[in-house]
Amino acid sequence: MDRIALPNLLLQGRREHARPLWIASVDLCAAFDSVDRTALWLLLQSIGIPSELILTRLKTSTQTVSCIRQDGTDWLKPDWFLFGSGVLQGCTVAPSPFLLPVDWLLHRTNHRGFLGAMLGSETFTDLDYADDVALLAEMLEVLLLALGVLKDEARPLGLEVNWQKIKNSLPLSQLLLLHISGNPMDVLESFIYLGSEIYSTGSSEPEVRRQIGLAKSCFNLLNRGVWRFSISLPTEVQLYHTYIQPVLLYGSETWALTRALQDKVDAFDNMCLRRIIRIPYTDDVTNATVRLQAGSPPQLSQHIQARRLRFFGHVARIDTRVT
Repeated sequence: MDRIALPNLLLQGRREHARPLWIASVDLCAAFDSVDRTALWLLLQSIGIPSELILTRLKTSTQTVSCIRQDGTDWLKPDWFLFGSGVLQGCTVAPSPFLLPVDWLLHRTNHRGFLGAMLGSETFTDLDYADDVALLAEMLEVLLLALGVLKDEARPLGLEVNWQKIKNSLPLSQLLLLHISGNPMDVLESFIYLGSEIYSTGSSEPEVRRQIGLAKSCFNLLNRGVWRFSISLPTEVQLYHTYIQPVLLYGSETWALTRALQDKVDAFDNMCLRRIIRIPYTDDVTNATVRLQAGSPPQLSQHIQARRLRFFGHVARIDTRVT
């Protein structure tokens, strides 16, 4: 959640002081499958990893073969073929060697690209979670320079930037179309980062509306198989809490809710409970009565407030001395 909260807080804080912030959401093409293993071993050696450990990883990653299969039968290419790049997804130690080249890549990009956006006395240069990377800059020219540096530094590692999926947040009033090395990039008012919509003003309204739409679609998918089926009311309510509410509440710890947004969230919750209990809106039944029949669950806005307080406690307990 901290990776989602930080860009919103930065956008809100810098907007409060009338200072722009450019954010580029970067996608690396098939990063787990493309990282060059030779470059990875050299990188591990350069940071002082014992040669015994490197040799062990080298033996388990040499002469690896694969075959394309579909539905348990050979498909397209029946012969086994060698491949010498990428890390084994699903392996318990695979994330550690993969994150190392990503951290090295961002360090080189920050050093050569002069990235950074200040909020108070702190400077933030980038956000990263596995291969989901976001670069931060105060000027568009600096961000474009950093993207070019990222492309050059990624090549020795076997990584390529997917220019079609790069999205830049917009601190201006009009949309732009930018080009880097002949590759077009979209500059938009919002983009999706780690499953959450980051809006250029830091507002949570677009994200709340988006999550309500996703939750409504999931609710409708279960209309015929669950809500209209002969299932007891407590079981249906529990299914709603288990499968629908988590869709709506994803990232809600980072939302800045107004009274109007709270009402929208609670209205969706009441609508779902009415459909589960099969009470049409034409019936003169209050929301309090509906919630009483559903077992008196707390309002979703209250649930969001509790999640926000838990997240605040998590942030307050962070040791700032740990980097």
